[in-house]
Amino acid sequence: MVEIDCLDVVRLLSFGAPPQGASSLVRHIFELCKREWDVSFHHVLRSSNRVADCLARSVAWEDFTTRLFRVPSAPVSQILYVDGSLLS
Repeated sequence: MVEIDCLDVVRLLSFGAPPQGASSLVRHIFELCKREWDVSFHHVLRSSNRVADCLARSVAWEDFTTRLFRVPSAPVSQILYVDGSLLS
């Protein structure tokens, strides 16, 4: 299950095949989906996906390097703390 906060992307990826002129990234995602596993795309509200939104906003769009976070950043820690307190 892949949760995405952009409904247009969910619709695009649920189409079954990349549309004519799709970017190489979209075509690559469709190729990955053809492997022997079940993949489903689901829309989630951005407010429900705050950690991912925070991480996405923390990097430059031109920066495609992989990052490994051993501990959450301060903004992510704050979101996790608030989310955890709501569960209690």
